[in-house]
Amino acid sequence: MFLYRDILKKSLAITWTHKNLWFFGIFAALLGGVGQYTMSLSRSPEDWSTSVFSALAVFFGQNGSGNVFANLTRLFQSDPVAAIIFSAFILIIVVVSLFVLWLAVICQGGLINNAAAIIKSNDKKAGLPIRDGLEKGINKFWPMLGFNLIGAALTCFFAALVGLPLVFMTAAADLRVFLLYVLLFIIFIPLALIISFFVKYSVCFSVLQGRKFVDCFIEACRLFGKYWLVSIEMALILFIVDFLVVFVLGLFILVLAIPYIFFMRILSLAFFVTIGADNFFQFAVTAGLFLAIIMVVLAGAIVTVFKTTAWTDIFIHLAEKKGGLAKLERLAASLRK
Repeated sequence: MFLYRDILKKSLAITWTHKNLWFFGIFAALLGGVGQYTMSLSRSPEDWSTSVFSALAVFFGQNGSGNVFANLTRLFQSDPVAAIIFSAFILIIVVVSLFVLWLAVICQGGLINNAAAIIKSNDKKAGLPIRDGLEKGINKFWPMLGFNLIGAALTCFFAALVGLPLVFMTAAADLRVFLLYVLLFIIFIPLALIISFFVKYSVCFSVLQGRKFVDCFIEACRLFGKYWLVSIEMALILFIVDFLVVFVLGLFILVLAIPYIFFMRILSLAFFVTIGADNFFQFAVTAGLFLAIIMVVLAGAIVTVFKTTAWTDIFIHLAEKKGGLAKLERLAASLRK
């Protein structure tokens, strides 16, 4: 029998004590939905039409043709240099994206593997080195990638079904269509949650027990079917943790940002007039934003380690030990006495 508070306390202790797990958390957060790294490119307002990035307009057919390959051929004929630079730019983005995806998947497996080793030793060992976790993640890369892709595809599919009534609502306002949208939205939430459980348990079966791909999915379905209430309660608890962390982190950054901006503005006007007060202030704001991004990434890594450790502990209890009862089941049992 386990208690949620014991699992949460143990997960928090492991997260704080074994800081080498934070390395896995930084990249595993990309798959967990805690952290998102976005990169935006803005066009030059001076002469966008002659820049290399104007190739995007030609490539995607904004001058008449919808054929991608024809547009690329036309671009090579009209401006070979811009076409080569644009192609190299797209290739670099693809390569970097694939590398980040590869690293995120193997870090997910490495985090589960190393966290499980610490949990099973009752935190008496120092834990496995990062290299061992990476090796386990590399060995289980393809099954984990498959589970995550299937989960993402199913989630996107159901999300598209939910959004389908909105297409008809733009054409004509109909109460029946609106009610259908609300109904589909209500159905989508538990479906998305169930899909996430299947992915978590399937990955754990693959990493910790070495099951085959199909067997992992079958065992994940059986485990969720047997302990669906425990899974939902744990997900609700971790959702509350997520919400509190985001709220506290946002409030903390806001509390620091206001006096920081005020102080830097006064400092720039008082001591940096000779080099340009506005230039120093812009540099100070940029540095502050950079520090805020570092804080968000670090917080996302810590929360990911905490949540993954908690889910791994739950999995070990449910799949490898004697299971457990949900809080509602324990309450119901106590009321019957």
